[in-house]
Amino acid sequence: MNVLSKTLCALGLCGLLLSMPAARADPVEGSFYTETTCEYAGWAFEIVLTKYRYTGGQWTVVSRTTTYAESCPPLEP
Repeated sequence: MNVLSKTLCALGLCGLLLSMPAARADPVEGSFYTETTCEYAGWAFEIVLTKYRYTGGQWTVVSRTTTYAESCPPLEP
């Protein structure tokens, strides 16, 4: 989790801007990138796992899975 993410979570704004696919130098066609976000949905934390694939010069969403929990899991940087 980066400094901005930690700050937002400390302010109760988890998930507002946890991460986006980062700009990477010349990604390999067909490579994958996965991100996890966690944000409070008013009654529980919504945890979203999004998987991207690099095709045609851009990152496209391959799958998105949503689950709910009482707290956010530790998010990897």
